[in-house]
Amino acid sequence: MTTNRPPVTEFIGRQQELSVLTVALDDAMQGQGRVAMIAGEPGIGKPRITQELTAVAQGRAGR
Repeated sequence: MTTNRPPVTEFIGRQQELSVLTVALDDAMQGQGRVAMIAGEPGIGKPRITQELTAVAQGRAGR
């Protein structure tokens, strides 16, 4: 299956936001319910931070 997604660029400038989301992910993986909303103006990088969080989640699931 081929997708027409653009190449992934370097993740810059959102480490604090990713850290908050990663803590919520870790809590959820330990059975503590969490809700996180990723919101912002168009073009701010919502899909990109979601890609990073997905990569973190996949890495944690593989442990």
